[in-house]
Amino acid sequence: MLAYYSKINPKRYGFDFARNVQENIEVHGEFSYNQNVERFTIVNNSLRNEFVDMYSYLFGLRYLDASNTTIIAEYYYNGSGLSKDEYTNYNEFLNNGANSLTETIKQQTLGISQTYFKGQTLMRDYLYIKLSHPEPFDWLYFTPSLYTIYNLVDNSFLLSFQMSYRPITNTEFIFWTSMFAGDESTEYGGKQVMQRMELWMRVFF
Repeated sequence: MLAYYSKINPKRYGFDFARNVQENIEVHGEFSYNQNVERFTIVNNSLRNEFVDMYSYLFGLRYLDASNTTIIAEYYYNGSGLSKDEYTNYNEFLNNGANSLTETIKQQTLGISQTYFKGQTLMRDYLYIKLSHPEPFDWLYFTPSLYTIYNLVDNSFLLSFQMSYRPITNTEFIFWTSMFAGDESTEYGGKQVMQRMELWMRVFF
């Protein structure tokens, strides 16, 4: 169990757990409760803030099969996330800003979006599923994985394939490709970029 107290910042309380119910099956979860958190929404095409008490939680399962493939499935509830109607207002705000003939309004809309509505989970209910299999076909130090984040409210999703190669202990090379799917008015379907490819090199000290 964890707790955070501050006279300035929101007070936070939380706990987590993990337990093996069988040799190859593990269940885990997290719960957090935050007091007086600042929350942002769009009301009447303008930014609105309010201070609320909110909670978030996650429940998940990890399964390892006989072929050494790991499957992780998790449900995540984001207490500070936008409801479906709130996201609709936010999406209309973005469209109005993008279609404005005034450059200042376009810049203000972009600034609000990047400052107050950033992250991969803007809404409330999500399902996360990941499959990974280390060293397939006896390819040493190579691990491919596939995962998705599915928005249970608007039925949009992110799908990503990742290949990781770690030839030495403190160096890792990652090729990462992602795609977004859904209607234009949804969280992932409304992204400006529908596909993305990244190549990373990470060095640990």
